[in-house]
Amino acid sequence: MKILDYYLNLRAKGVQLLGLLLLALFFGVSSRVSGQDGIVDSIPGLEPPLPFTPAPSPLALPKAASVTPTNGVSLAWDAIYKEYVAQTNELATHLVFNVTNISNHEVAILRLRPSCGCTVAKMPSTPWRIKPGESGQIDVSTDLRGKRGELNKNVAVETTDGLLWLRFKIVLPKVAGMPGSSGMRGRNLMVALGDRQAVFKGACVRCHVAPAINKTGEDLYDAACGICHDTPQRATMVPALKNRKLEVSREYWDRWIRQGKENTLMPAFEQKAGGPLTEEQIVSLVDYLTKKSAEPPR
Repeated sequence: MKILDYYLNLRAKGVQLLGLLLLALFFGVSSRVSGQDGIVDSIPGLEPPLPFTPAPSPLALPKAASVTPTNGVSLAWDAIYKEYVAQTNELATHLVFNVTNISNHEVAILRLRPSCGCTVAKMPSTPWRIKPGESGQIDVSTDLRGKRGELNKNVAVETTDGLLWLRFKIVLPKVAGMPGSSGMRGRNLMVALGDRQAVFKGACVRCHVAPAINKTGEDLYDAACGICHDTPQRATMVPALKNRKLEVSREYWDRWIRQGKENTLMPAFEQKAGGPLTEEQIVSLVDYLTKKSAEPPR
């Protein structure tokens, strides 16, 4: 029993001694590390760390070229906003913006950027260099075919002195005498004003082409002509034919049926002009209308 107690006491002292040796070893290594400049003194098998080098600051990238808005102090315009009231059957608008260089240095207009594909802006040259005191104009046109209501457009003008906008509003006429002109029928009429042959295309085929197939004479008139000329809902620019008081020649009817009339609602019915009627149908229709126009009005 005494021997066992002696052994356990000796073992506990040995553990304490081992702990003291480990602490001495730790503090001995730490004392060999210099606190200056973060460099380790010579320790066998340990390479000194590299000196600290701050990361370089990112390079300042050049800014992309940009155009800043200008208040127009270099260029004087007759107006930078205009309104235009279009006339019935007008297919395009044409506006002119006059400009003068009132500064003491040359100003170049680099580019014109219309707000949509139906608007085209033109200047004398690209770039257009305007010397002090010089004047000129920018022409702007807008395609009105198929359009209705009010159109608000603009043209961005990029210059060496900055960016400015030319703005304009186009007011399209309402179709007189056409009930529901703001609806589908009115939109179709505006399309026809832009392309008179549109009446023979797309969904219009069902009403203006299909009923005329294989018909001649009076039946052909009712199917191909009366649908527009004899309806109570016809537009005011479409004349009534059955009650015409003026006798006209055969050549008159032949020309109008074959060729129609440009810039109006009257399409060309001849097949080689994009119409639906055969030669036989046209001759029969001319015969009928020539005879009809010779009769006394009802």
